[in-house]
Amino acid sequence: MRYATRLIITIRQLLNLFAIRVGFNGVYEESRPVYDDLHIDRAFYNKASWILTPSAYAEDKLFALKPTNGNGDLTVVRASAATKVNSSGFVEDSCYNLAGYSQQFDNAYWTKANVNVTPNDTTAPDGTVTADKLLETTTNGAHYALKSIVTSGYIRVSFYIKPIGGRTKFKIRSESPQAPTSASFLLTGSGSVTAGTGSVEALNNGWYLCEAHSSAVGTGALGYFLVQSLDDLGNESFIGDVTKGMYLWQAQVVNGITKRIDLPTTDRLDVPRIDHSTGEPAILVEPQRTNLLTYSNNFNDAIWQVVSATKTVNTAISPSGGIGACRFLTLANTTSYLYIAALAISTATVYTVSAYIKTNGTGLNDVRLYTTTGGTSINFTATNQWQKISYTFTSTGTTTNIGFRGVTGVETDVLVWGIQLEVGAYPTSYIPTTTAAVTRNADTFTRNNIYTNGLITASGGSWYVELENNLALTRDNNVAGLYLDQSLGANGFAIRNNAAGQQLTISKYVASVRSELYTTLTNTVKILINWNGATADVFVNGVKVINSSVFTVINMEVLGHTAAIDVPKYIKAMYLFPTPISDAEAIALTT
Repeated sequence: MRYATRLIITIRQLLNLFAIRVGFNGVYEESRPVYDDLHIDRAFYNKASWILTPSAYAEDKLFALKPTNGNGDLTVVRASAATKVNSSGFVEDSCYNLAGYSQQFDNAYWTKANVNVTPNDTTAPDGTVTADKLLETTTNGAHYALKSIVTSGYIRVSFYIKPIGGRTKFKIRSESPQAPTSASFLLTGSGSVTAGTGSVEALNNGWYLCEAHSSAVGTGALGYFLVQSLDDLGNESFIGDVTKGMYLWQAQVVNGITKRIDLPTTDRLDVPRIDHSTGEPAILVEPQRTNLLTYSNNFNDAIWQVVSATKTVNTAISPSGGIGACRFLTLANTTSYLYIAALAISTATVYTVSAYIKTNGTGLNDVRLYTTTGGTSINFTATNQWQKISYTFTSTGTTTNIGFRGVTGVETDVLVWGIQLEVGAYPTSYIPTTTAAVTRNADTFTRNNIYTNGLITASGGSWYVELENNLALTRDNNVAGLYLDQSLGANGFAIRNNAAGQQLTISKYVASVRSELYTTLTNTVKILINWNGATADVFVNGVKVINSSVFTVINMEVLGHTAAIDVPKYIKAMYLFPTPISDAEAIALTT
């Protein structure tokens, strides 16, 4: 039966649910009411022991909607930066807060001038004792905390500030080419912005949220941001007073004109990716890949050569939202290139080159991706929307020229951005580079004690997984993928790519021996696995595809994903039930 009563949870309700969580220190996906499209049946919500959706996360964590005591939260490890497509369609760092160690101003990450920092000295706006005290020294100079950073697009820089010792004037400044940001603040009463472009909000207990906004679009060059005390006359340089200064908490630097929810950070490397490439939010997990092309978005560098063409850098808004797109214009109806010459590669190896393209509005929209050791791609036609194109080839030598090529006999005038060359049979998310190749490590997550904590029981259970963008791909190598098991590959279930050119396969492991149960066939797939201590059933997209496969394991303790060499997955939802749900319920849930 199809349940008529729906539990529709909005973002506001989600915030209220998580507000009761002890020690929650994360953010919530801001794009829309995340459950309006998932339509969680009230009966399923009540019956499930564990629910995960692309909603609440923090550095190192994906937070379960249910339970709320932490027993369902996933530990996330990637140990590298990564990009995602956000809800506005822009490519951004998975950690959208570009400020590291955002609540640890004593950390060496921050450059301090003429201040002494005492960490965790007072109560922060969130009620935790995590705010740092910055007192001035008696040096005649500027008194600040600063960090160098690369930004692009519109910039918003914010700090929570509480004055100390009668100091009332402060300044936030960001120096980035084409996008300088500065605002001065008077922090008394309700607070005010006395110069520059920004905003201030008076909070409880003497705290103020101060923010500076840029008025121009940056180009992605190196700059810095800082917060500093000013003297009573508003001077930046003055003889400090050791009894004066500021309490400081939660630095945030974001690209874009929209305010973002505070994202606490440390090293910024293990932030989960809530990606919108498919048009809906999904938890993105990918294998390890390396972008072998240096200066992947700096076509002004001398490494990028042109033949019978011109390149004009920073000429338009790029997929990241900043001014960073490069115009590739051929000069005649002849062979024309924008390329890197003699890049060292391995022979007889499968590579994929990808890039973003967009029309420049002149109607000369055809372009190719080009190599000298693996051929040249088909013609791609740029449109008025940024699109990611790719070309997979097998190398026939140990060096190659690689880049963009005009179409012979037809002039080309397109915008290009974010080129990438990686070993593998398909493209993955963009990996920015500068002077050297950059590796994005695999996305992994785990949740231990699944059985011990009662999320599944001795009576068995049910595991529901909903995936988007389930493409027929060739994995980099053999690996378990998404799994629920006693330990990885021991006794349990896995959802993984099993063979070249196939979509995901559902398998069971018994005594470390894997048996295939069913290979999925659709790009959007809803999977439910039932087990009862004797047998297992599998339901896919409303159909019972496996009936009573022998499976006697009940005490599976680990749910996780290992993606080092498996294919990407876009996870829209996962549930666990402590006992097997009925066939009718399984069919309804997966339909």
